[in-house]
Amino acid sequence: MNCLIISKSDELSGLSDISIIKKIYEVRSVIISEIYRISYSDFQREHINEDDILVFSSYLRRKDIIYAVGELYKNKSFVLDIAYVNGGVIDNPIIPVEDFYYLDTLLVPVCDHCNLNCKRCSHFSPLVEGDVFYDVDVFYSDINRLRKLINHSDRINFLGGEPLLNKNLDKFLYIARNEFKYANLKIVTNGILILDMSWQLRVAIKETNTELIISSYPIFKDHTEKCISFLKCADIKYVLYPGDRFAPILREHRGRYPYDNNELCDQNVTLHNGHIMRCPMYDTIKYYNKKFGTNFSVDDGFIDIYDSELSPQKLHKRLNKPVELCDYCARWEMPNLGMKPWEIFLGEEPLCSDWL
Repeated sequence: MNCLIISKSDELSGLSDISIIKKIYEVRSVIISEIYRISYSDFQREHINEDDILVFSSYLRRKDIIYAVGELYKNKSFVLDIAYVNGGVIDNPIIPVEDFYYLDTLLVPVCDHCNLNCKRCSHFSPLVEGDVFYDVDVFYSDINRLRKLINHSDRINFLGGEPLLNKNLDKFLYIARNEFKYANLKIVTNGILILDMSWQLRVAIKETNTELIISSYPIFKDHTEKCISFLKCADIKYVLYPGDRFAPILREHRGRYPYDNNELCDQNVTLHNGHIMRCPMYDTIKYYNKKFGTNFSVDDGFIDIYDSELSPQKLHKRLNKPVELCDYCARWEMPNLGMKPWEIFLGEEPLCSDWL
């Protein structure tokens, strides 16, 4: 029996000792193949023998692995824990593909309020009364629990509101890096407060290899040159994204979410205050309901991560199931609704139609 490792060509450079794989699975040899070849049927015919086992990189999504290998090899397919690839010390470096659970992106809203009042804000921040922070001690407990349910997350995005308003943001970064050692950490910010970042936060960003994602709203243009110079001097990675147009958030009337699963929204999974949900709007629609007397239901969208009966399998199934609020989301038909220019509230009272 052979063990076939399927990965990126540069990802396994740290895999110098494969004896543990040979010992556990009694394989004669370990073959490494490039990832792009797994989708071809001739690859299967050429390389896979009936008694071989397959080991995939944990950078891959489980559904992609199963699609590539088909039902015939699903029970003989495993995922290589990248902690082992990168020099971690673990007893068993490979996980059955059926037991491997992966998030494309995990969103962590560290505060609900913002220093701007953008119309059509997808987090309803202009409707938040006062300062609302995600307690860092609660986050520590939440992400520790989540790590027991999820093997890997490719990205963890810290957002708001405006995340730079949270004075404990540096602690959030260290906690996340400790639990998900190989995730790409990102701070999604409007950039206005970059020059006010504390020394502790700048150090944390560097030590955790975090990147700033800057939404370049028109109001940021006057700050761009100084902020970019500041980030370069601090050797902090950043990306500028255009922010001159906003999309509608809600449908005026209930539609019908056109998909049987939530794969369309696999970059919106959100962790907040003991719950995980498929979309951050499940948590923030309460501000819209309170302001305008609406009654958008979200009860079916919250998943209690401390539920003793919650398994990785159940979590995956629930995250992949659309809920009632999905029928009111405008994002899945955004090309038909069009984009609107970025604006802020300048003293006027927000209207419910500002999000439609």
